[in-house]
Amino acid sequence: MYSAFEKLPEEKKQRILRICMEEFSNNGYANTSTDTITNRAGISKGILFHYFKNKKNLYFYIVEYASELLSRKLLGATKKATSTDYFERIKEVAVLKQKVQWEYIVETKLVANALLHSPLEIKTELSEIIQRSTNAYKEHEKNMENNYKKYLEDQLNKGMLKEGLSPEKIIQLTTYILKQLSDKYLYLIETQQLDIKDLYDKVIPEMDEYIHMMKYGIYKEQH
Repeated sequence: MYSAFEKLPEEKKQRILRICMEEFSNNGYANTSTDTITNRAGISKGILFHYFKNKKNLYFYIVEYASELLSRKLLGATKKATSTDYFERIKEVAVLKQKVQWEYIVETKLVANALLHSPLEIKTELSEIIQRSTNAYKEHEKNMENNYKKYLEDQLNKGMLKEGLSPEKIIQLTTYILKQLSDKYLYLIETQQLDIKDLYDKVIPEMDEYIHMMKYGIYKEQH
């Protein structure tokens, strides 16, 4: 369907992809101008529509490209985690994921906006595209969660955790907290309130603080 575009020299193709991702990421589907895209890319609108037929097809192609790229990068990064302790492992995975999201912040924002802010008439089709293009990473995440659950069940059986705690709830809690931290720092970088080079000096201590609270609680034990 997009063979004419796929046959372009790689450098030209990547330049068009980058410009499209930036425009759709910054402006959303409805407010992105194909005139701006073609002006920046140095091509005519006729050529752009020769490649993609219409704006909707262009958007679907760009979102699928970004989703597949992020999925591939996230899969490769999180497989590098080596920690065996649950909390250290989940922190390591969170940091590795954040590193990918920060490195590919335009793609991250594009996919998030596609899921959250796309017009209703294309939302279902977009969700299916993103789901399909991220299947490999989602399966990897599911396997990681199963491994976390087995580890926590083992710790529970050994008396290392408080009785009555649910491994599923522990995973949900830690995942939720670390995701909120990730979203917070992505926003600070995106709005230029934080330089990416200072990121790890900020995020690691805050992660450690929350993990310490989760591991050891808040109140002192009453005797």
